[in-house]
Amino acid sequence: MNKTLARLMRGAAIIALSTLSNLAMAADLTGTWSVSVTTAAGPGELTFELKQEGNTLSGSYSGVLGTAPLTGSVEGDNFTFSYTIEGLGEVTYSGSVQEDGSIKGEADYGDMLGKGPFSGTKK
Repeated sequence: MNKTLARLMRGAAIIALSTLSNLAMAADLTGTWSVSVTTAAGPGELTFELKQEGNTLSGSYSGVLGTAPLTGSVEGDNFTFSYTIEGLGEVTYSGSVQEDGSIKGEADYGDMLGKGPFSGTKK
């Protein structure tokens, strides 16, 4: 194999490893998040305590509706999780981690409060 071809192959291998490394460094949502959400009832402030292990999310919600355990999943910078509030039912948050480290997306509070945008930052 000539030197030029060997250099090209080494360069391609370096690029491939760099790309795989960047994919492996997907968002880590572990931590405490301050979140603002707007629903049919108006704006609200809440807190999520999240723990990410691989692609699995667990943690808790706390806010004006009380507290509840949550579960969900992460794929790259995208996530979804849900929890159940007595008298309201299942609440689902789906969104993504932004370049600045904040999160944004849509919350679905079911028929009673509907869907609305949310955004949040890690404390």
